[in-house]
Amino acid sequence: MSAFDKILHDYSTSEIYYHQLFSKSSLGIGIFTLNSEIIEANAALLKIFNANNLEEAKTIPLGDYFLNPHTRESVRQEILDTSFIKERVVAFKTLKNHTVNLLINGNVIESEGQQLLLISALDVSNQKQIEGKLKILNDKLLQDALRRSKLLTIEEKKYKALFETSRDAIIVYNGKTIADCNQSTLKLFGFSHKNEIIGLEVSDISPELQYDDEPTKIRAERYTKRALSGKLTHFGWLHKKQDSSIIECEVTVSLVSKDPLIFHVLVRDISKHLAIKREMEENEEKYRALFESSRDAVMLLYNNRVIDCNHASERLLGYSQKELIGMHPAEFSPENQPGGNDTVVSSNYFIKQALETNTSVFQWTHLKKNGTPVPCEVTLSRVVYHGKKAIHAIVRDISQHFAAQKAIQESELKYRTLLNNIPLKVFYKDKNSVYMAVNKQFAQEINIDPKEIIGRTDIDFFPEHIAKKHIALDREVMNTGKTMDVEEHISINNIPRVIETIKTPVYNSLGELQGVLGMHWDITEKAQLKQQRDMMFKYSVDMLCIANFDGYFKFLNPAWNKVLGWSNAELLENPWLHYVHPDDLDRTIEATKKLANGEVLLFFENRYQCKNGNYKWISWNSAPFTDQKLIFAVARDITEKKRDRQKLIDSEQQLRTINAQKDRFFSIVSHDLRSPLASLCQLAELLHSEFDEFTPEEQKHYLQVIQETSRNTMDLTEDLLTWAKSQMGKLNLDPELIHLHDLSEEVLKPLLNSAKKKEVVLENKIGTHVLCFAHLNSVKLILRNLLSNAIKYTRKGDKVSITVKNINKEMAQVSVVDTGTGIPRDRLVKLFKITEVVSTRGTNNEKGTGLGLLLCKELVEKNGGKIWVSSNVNEGSIFSFTLPLK
Repeated sequence: MSAFDKILHDYSTSEIYYHQLFSKSSLGIGIFTLNSEIIEANAALLKIFNANNLEEAKTIPLGDYFLNPHTRESVRQEILDTSFIKERVVAFKTLKNHTVNLLINGNVIESEGQQLLLISALDVSNQKQIEGKLKILNDKLLQDALRRSKLLTIEEKKYKALFETSRDAIIVYNGKTIADCNQSTLKLFGFSHKNEIIGLEVSDISPELQYDDEPTKIRAERYTKRALSGKLTHFGWLHKKQDSSIIECEVTVSLVSKDPLIFHVLVRDISKHLAIKREMEENEEKYRALFESSRDAVMLLYNNRVIDCNHASERLLGYSQKELIGMHPAEFSPENQPGGNDTVVSSNYFIKQALETNTSVFQWTHLKKNGTPVPCEVTLSRVVYHGKKAIHAIVRDISQHFAAQKAIQESELKYRTLLNNIPLKVFYKDKNSVYMAVNKQFAQEINIDPKEIIGRTDIDFFPEHIAKKHIALDREVMNTGKTMDVEEHISINNIPRVIETIKTPVYNSLGELQGVLGMHWDITEKAQLKQQRDMMFKYSVDMLCIANFDGYFKFLNPAWNKVLGWSNAELLENPWLHYVHPDDLDRTIEATKKLANGEVLLFFENRYQCKNGNYKWISWNSAPFTDQKLIFAVARDITEKKRDRQKLIDSEQQLRTINAQKDRFFSIVSHDLRSPLASLCQLAELLHSEFDEFTPEEQKHYLQVIQETSRNTMDLTEDLLTWAKSQMGKLNLDPELIHLHDLSEEVLKPLLNSAKKKEVVLENKIGTHVLCFAHLNSVKLILRNLLSNAIKYTRKGDKVSITVKNINKEMAQVSVVDTGTGIPRDRLVKLFKITEVVSTRGTNNEKGTGLGLLLCKELVEKNGGKIWVSSNVNEGSIFSFTLPLK
């Protein structure tokens, strides 16, 4: 890109950027004179003013939009004093008399010696909560607009300086008409002023036809489309000056922008250069010498007729040069070529082909003046003759070669027999895609006799678009030297079919290209099966894959991406073990070894990592193909199934626990609670009926029994209620600071009598300074149950003591220690389980429910602690639990 082109591009880019910022911004942006007259306003500002267009907005000066005249004067004075206004919220009245609150920013700018006011406005009527962010955005966009405006001015000056001083004609073209030009353009085309050329189309300054008699408008559209791709487009062009004289030019078109559409067109007059070049070509003596000395017939054709020929042409055809000039090639050829093609049609086709593709080589049969046929090889090349496209033809007599070729064809009888009996359609074409041989199946498919196909091309048998496609593939095979395999979807007897074709280049013993050998066959059923397989592979909800024995996936269907989140490219990049859960690696490796040994793997389960880091359970059914070293597998996400199965197990366990709790509860209510209540009733009836018959000591004894039974029953009832509340989730344990020594004393007090009867010593070894942070009543209940149990299982003279020690800074350990009977080891593991009934009578045959320890465990854990027991038979037990210190 030249310096001039770069500056033009920079200028245009700046202009486009400013235009996009101005027109597409969600902010209202406008340019005003200092007298409040509106010059420009973008769509957002017109919308704020309720104006349909700029002209409607201009009917009212900017000052009249202010709702408050005092605010208007304040803003005006601020602009005059500081040349800018920043972050002012102003009430405006629209054309429809609506009131809006606008956040405005403004700067005084200078353009072409005139001071103007650039203002941005944002409707903040309903956006007070984000006012700060909007101000920052507003200010940033305004500053950017100012910077781009200044950049536009600088680049514009650079552009204009180079634009106007260039010696070449420069045109700014918008895709339809001329938008601008420099002085050199006026000079080239003979115009006096720019307004004479601006607005004209390309066709207005060009003749109706270009080279090759192509209409100017068609060629102009073609080159415009090519330039739209962004590539520099360079071509020759015929222009017409104002005086109607034609000039030959060299034109370069470059795309500046697509929105708006702008092309930079550089036009250079090369008429004199071309004239000199043509004169040199026309006076080329060496060409004439070669032309005349060639052993091959050489002819020059224009408009499909001979305009010159050498002496070899006279010798080959028996006509004089004077007779040949003006003749059409068909006039010294038989009416039809050996393949049956019409000579006039075929010759015109090959000439047209050479004009379009620069060259055409083919075999042809000419007739001598005496009527003798002459097989020839013809090479047609496009040349320029007096500024016009002409054909340079070289005609070589290949009679001897043709005879040898015929002998070879006759010797290929076995080969043809084979070809005609195989189900494939086989054909052979020469370098010009002319059929030289086909088998019976090929001819039957197009319903033409094989002999009628030889010497003809696809154009004679197939629709033009299909024929051109076949010939293009022939050219590609011959140009690349590679064998090609393609699939085609065609219609045979209005039935859609899929055809697979293989084409390969053919060379002679010298390595010279001879043509193309091809064969094709119907693979419709195969294609349908493949399509069905691909559809199943694509839409299957299961994860389908093909993997290599080397540990990498080869093919994966889209279900993998849906389940795991990884793209197929990511999964193919790493070995599959990369995604397996570490705990499942060993099992997966073992399963892989089994597959490598030929074993089928069914319902194998492991975990695969998802892209989000989670793991999913996958169930596999895999089958190996050892000869191909491939594994075909179907996998399914069973994560939810696993989760549901675990939920069922958990639910079953929970139901068992609930049933055990229910059974225990009813057992206690029906037996342990009913028995003491029955005893109370009997004692009460006995005292009531025979009170006077008992001595005072007996009365006192029975009353004491009633008191102890009532207290025990009350404790049991309290335990049941607490346990029931806990199971229903209604037990609220609000922690508080507890003096453990005082609480222990309170719990021990009602137990002194039962301990005294058994002559058991109770000791409180907790210091008076020890505090813990827990629920008071729950700790009291825990201590009562543990101390009651300790007294129950001690003998005369045994001790029960309470101790405490700090485990760490956060937890204290409370222990109830007794020297009683101890607990057998087989019972220790059952003590705190709801499903186990552990109830042993005390040393004085006291009864127990087994509920106390369960309740202790639940309350300790709800207070954030743990409970455990150690015991030796006949040595005693230690029940310990922990409580938070704070």
